Amino acid sequence: MVRAAAKPGEDAVGRSGRVYAGKSLFLFGARSTPRKQAISIVESPLFDPFILLVILGNCALMAWNSPLDPPGTQKAALIGTCEHVALAIFTAEMVVKVLSFGFVLGRGAYLRDPWSWLDFVVVMLGIVSFFVPWLGNFSIIRAARAMRPLRALKRVPGMPLLIESIIASFGQLLNVAILCALSFIVFGIFGVELLKGKLHWRCAAPGFDGVGDMDFPASDEFDSEEACNPDAPSCADGSRCVYFEEDPGADTVSFDSVLKASIWVMQAATFNDWTDPMYLSMNAYSPWVLVYFLPVVCVVGFFVFNLFLAVVYDEFKR
Repeated sequence: MVRAAAKPGEDAVGRSGRVYAGKSLFLFGARSTPRKQAISIVESPLFDPFILLVILGNCALMAWNSPLDPPGTQKAALIGTCEHVALAIFTAEMVVKVLSFGFVLGRGAYLRDPWSWLDFVVVMLGIVSFFVPWLGNFSIIRAARAMRPLRALKRVPGMPLLIESIIASFGQLLNVAILCALSFIVFGIFGVELLKGKLHWRCAAPGFDGVGDMDFPASDEFDSEEACNPDAPSCADGSRCVYFEEDPGADTVSFDSVLKASIWVMQAATFNDWTDPMYLSMNAYSPWVLVYFLPVVCVVGFFVFNLFLAVVYDEFKR
């Protein structure tokens, strides 16, 4: 239902209390019949739930679809028909909103809402691919389909506020990201000072009869991935502590440079397999290297990373 506002013939007020002023598309006044009908549809309590249901159904079809499916099947035909129906509904939604709110000009116009930008891009790319089918093979068109689930965010209660809080906290999140990067670098430098070159020494598998020093490193085929200390070898009987050209894990676990060590610090901060490099380092250097690894996990993993959540939470509570 649309009520007349204080200025008859100029403005109208929807059941939500929103004021519809001026002319949309320079043609339709707030009390013109086409715009009144569009406003009634937009203001209907069933409008947003219906669009959300269509979006979720469309997402389910996208998940069901597979590029490996052969063309011309009943499944492909059903998905294609549903895609066209969904596109028609989304296009009608956009038209109704443009007619109700206006397109660009005026406060509250359709494109004045950043959430509508996503809707507009997805719908327009869908229309283009419908009328020019061969354009649907372009990556940007296919990528736009993956954006469709994001349209549901606006319609889930509380979700717009959460997303807006994250966007509003970008400035503070950047400061936390800088602190996080500095933490990676500082602990990476400590790691290089302690362990540079240490992990190249590992126990060779039985059968190795080469030199196995820095001038003549052992072949990777004899690598047991078990670190050792050449000054105090602890390899099993029949095995020697020798030098390999690469670090363990195909050179992925390395403290030979600040960059490589910083990457490991980032991995440790996520608690993802951080104990393996720690045990390797304890075998290659000393059990006291634990004094280095535990602060990495506690400071970066527990403190610095949680600052991201704290910043978003603080912005959300404002």
